[in-house]
Amino acid sequence: MRVLARRQLFPSLLSLAILFLVCSLCYLFLSAPFSPTIVVFGDSWSDDARRPTPSSVLSASDSRPVIPDDESIFYTSASSESSSSESSSSSSSSNSEFGRGNHGRWCDGPVWPEYLCQMYGCRELLDLAYGGAKITNQYVSSPVPDLISQYSNFVDIRNATILAEEREDLDTIDDLVDSRKLSRAQAEEAVNRMRLQQNRETLYAFYFGINDIIQYISILPNTQDRTNAIASSVSLMFDIAANIAEGFPQSNFLFLNAIDVTLLPIWQQRFTENDRYMHRFREAVHLSQVWQQEVLIHLGRWNSTIGSAQIFETNSWLARSISGVAASGFTDISHACFDHASGTLCSKPETHFFWDAVHLSTAAHKALAKRLSYLNLWPSTSSFGDESDQ
Repeated sequence: MRVLARRQLFPSLLSLAILFLVCSLCYLFLSAPFSPTIVVFGDSWSDDARRPTPSSVLSASDSRPVIPDDESIFYTSASSESSSSESSSSSSSSNSEFGRGNHGRWCDGPVWPEYLCQMYGCRELLDLAYGGAKITNQYVSSPVPDLISQYSNFVDIRNATILAEEREDLDTIDDLVDSRKLSRAQAEEAVNRMRLQQNRETLYAFYFGINDIIQYISILPNTQDRTNAIASSVSLMFDIAANIAEGFPQSNFLFLNAIDVTLLPIWQQRFTENDRYMHRFREAVHLSQVWQQEVLIHLGRWNSTIGSAQIFETNSWLARSISGVAASGFTDISHACFDHASGTLCSKPETHFFWDAVHLSTAAHKALAKRLSYLNLWPSTSSFGDESDQ
């Protein structure tokens, strides 16, 4: 009986030793410092003007934004670029390309995804946003890449990077088999867990609405058509997010809800003169609310088993910031710092909430990123346990 017990004991000890080794390797992979990836789809409020392509992403040694400590350089650069000729096209940061701001952005410095990436020490920022973009160009045509085009670019980039990652994985598996004496199946399991953890540390952010709502009001003939276009657009955004979640399970999704466009300085400048009875104003408020409600409805239908999803109420943050309720530190919360028509720049851009009549200043973008950092932006790192790896 004692001999039989020993014979049963040795296989058990061997199994435990192998299990311990696999778990130790998984721990080494999963206990690395938190270094998330941020992927952004959107319009000029999110556009960092880098315009990534498969080739540029593969050739880049570091895809993280570099934000200098001396932020006064933003305002100096913005001032000089804004006063230059719009016909200049000597570089990618010229005014004829992208926005008339700092290095082609639509403001005087970094935008909120860049600040958020800096705050978390992210591994990669893939900003696919494009100034002037809508979710779809189906209802109002435009040459600007919409979300559909941005998603297509994302697929092309990820297909290219996945091929490179697969080669890295094969090298890692070979190394684990040779140096750690694991079976190939055990090494593949360890690498798969590492890739799944990378999914959990990836945030996909979507922010649209300003161009959609303003263009629908200006061009579509009636309220019903505008409402239908918004409902269809929001549904499409969630369909694309779900497609990403299916391909990259256990990732994180953030939907920044649309703002009330009448809160922007441009509304007073362009849309109030012939709106004596405020019909267009009420329509804009109504459509903004329709958009916000549609996002809430679709979030309630989100399949949480494929990834985590949440909403940030951008309009609440904006309203509090420009009403003075929040201690934002801005001394001018209603006037644009830069006037495109005259090319004049305010004396203290860092104190202005708005860069121009449509866009936030870089100081406001930094405040937005700080507010977003209060959220648990990567809930998948804790909500999906080891049992979901099986």
